[in-house]
Amino acid sequence: GMVRNQVKKIETLQNHYEFHRDRIVPLWQQTVQAARTAYAADQVTVLELLTPQRQLWKAESVLQHHLAEYWSAVAELEAVVGTNLELPSAVEEKP
Repeated sequence: GMVRNQVKKIETLQNHYEFHRDRIVPLWQQTVQAARTAYAADQVTVLELLTPQRQLWKAESVLQHHLAEYWSAVAELEAVVGTNLELPSAVEEKP
């Protein structure tokens, strides 16, 4: 019932976090770097430089939102089961 649903929610949030951490944010980081290189070579405008940077900031914001939601869901599960689960670092930030 309730515990199973909460565990599923935690797993889903972990997957969302990891997808953004491992795929979305690095993609925008690469795009920003390419835009910087193109800007330095006078191949793009300032707007074309700033647009990917803005998207990177949005992706990083979504990443942090998923992390906060994950830990909130863990806390909710701990409240339901009445103990600290001492989960291993299931969601770890990569440098």
